[in-house]
Amino acid sequence: MILSNVNKEISSGTTDSFRSFSKNLTLFTENSAQFIDNPVANMSFDSVPKDLRGLRACLVCSLVKTFDQFEIEGCENCEDFLRLKGNKDQVYDCTSNNFDGLIAVMQPDDSWVCKWQRINRFNKGVYAISVSGRLPNSVIREMKNHNIPYRSRDTSTR
Repeated sequence: MILSNVNKEISSGTTDSFRSFSKNLTLFTENSAQFIDNPVANMSFDSVPKDLRGLRACLVCSLVKTFDQFEIEGCENCEDFLRLKGNKDQVYDCTSNNFDGLIAVMQPDDSWVCKWQRINRFNKGVYAISVSGRLPNSVIREMKNHNIPYRSRDTSTR
């Protein structure tokens, strides 16, 4: 409703319209500030990439971090069965530096984009849209033993 009023008021071009537009914009930002502030205040920045160089994406959940972050912290979504923490070889095998697009997720359970990407049950963080690469067969077998289905995150082959 506010946006339709804004469009009408801008097109009329009067000073009163500008005052009304400013008032509506202030109300809009004050009301939305509560919505915007809460997720940011609650978000852990551990899962956000610390650098834009050397980014890698998890082949299981598509979480994006630097190599060092994966090695130090592991993958928040997949650590139970991937065991990336402290294991360089496993980080190389289970992540890929070849991915497309980024999605910043703050409320995964409320986001249609997360549902579309099938990441709505994962933690907050930055995710790739598509990840190229394949998990080693031993990891796929271990996932199967834990009743965790493996779905490739590579959308270029569909």
